[in-house]
Amino acid sequence: MLAKVYLTRGYETFGKATDFATAATYADAAIAGQALTIKSGQLWLPINDVNPEVIFSVQFGAGSVATDVQNLGNAQGGFFGPYLGGTDVAGKAPWRSYTLCPTKYALDLYEKDDQRWEGTFMLEIYTRYYDYYDIADKTGLKVIHFYEPKWFTVAERTAYIASHKDLGKVTAGIPAGYHKYGTYAAAKGLSSDFQTIPVRKFDDPKAPYSTTTSGRVSTRDLITQRLADTYLIASEAYFKSGNLTTGLARLNVVRARAGTIAATPAQFNIDYILDERAREMMGEYNRWFDLKRTDKLIERASLYNYEVKATNFDGNNGAKKILRPIPQDALDLNQNKSFPQNPAY
Repeated sequence: MLAKVYLTRGYETFGKATDFATAATYADAAIAGQALTIKSGQLWLPINDVNPEVIFSVQFGAGSVATDVQNLGNAQGGFFGPYLGGTDVAGKAPWRSYTLCPTKYALDLYEKDDQRWEGTFMLEIYTRYYDYYDIADKTGLKVIHFYEPKWFTVAERTAYIASHKDLGKVTAGIPAGYHKYGTYAAAKGLSSDFQTIPVRKFDDPKAPYSTTTSGRVSTRDLITQRLADTYLIASEAYFKSGNLTTGLARLNVVRARAGTIAATPAQFNIDYILDERAREMMGEYNRWFDLKRTDKLIERASLYNYEVKATNFDGNNGAKKILRPIPQDALDLNQNKSFPQNPAY
């Protein structure tokens, strides 16, 4: 946290010239020589909430939720689309809110050799969604939805469809449950179940079912700080301090664990760091802070989020809405009654 504070301050006009170097030093101290040893596909399994790469987490447990399964626990498993809701206690189609869905730009960031593609997304949906976790031998299970990666060839598509007969009605050679690449990113007007690709990082097959709007109440931990994030903090801090060689080395530790090729000095810039953070930290509540810190919020949000235009950031008095507004209730409770609202509001 201290490394990230110094990293953030380094971008500000009130920061010190030494802030980026200090951030790098603190990030390395937090890393303490520890390597990334957990495979990308294993890192986010529900049984791995407590692992050597977790630095800090908000911990939940079944016992703490049992006294009030309607309201306790957390709802993060329900945020990441793509099911619209329902009362399927058996988990055939777990409650989802379509709140947070990956954009086309986010999906385009992954390459064929990147193990985080399968580690982040649920690529095959079985008749019962949670069979992915509950049944070890899946050879007899029916796949009813499949999300094609961008590197699939026409031959691979044909072969997959031929070997999976339960994907639904075929139209123009494509079954209803076969989602071609380019058709399942977040877009306006989403209305059907499983229209977008599910982010499975936060799935909780053991969560008790709730009849409230939260659907299922998760007992999984909220991981707020982890080792791979710290490597990327170090990478950005070294880059900004002018030590590009060490910064690139820290970033490539993360890429090596993902099984993908090392980034080159020619590629290494702040945009590449942000792209790498997107691949590694998808859905982990960091993105607004990353873009705001690096002064890329308006540029990248308006370029890559279909809901956002650059003019959305225009505020009062010619100021930009870069900071969030301070709630009026907080201002009213402040003993300093002249405490100012953030610029642009």
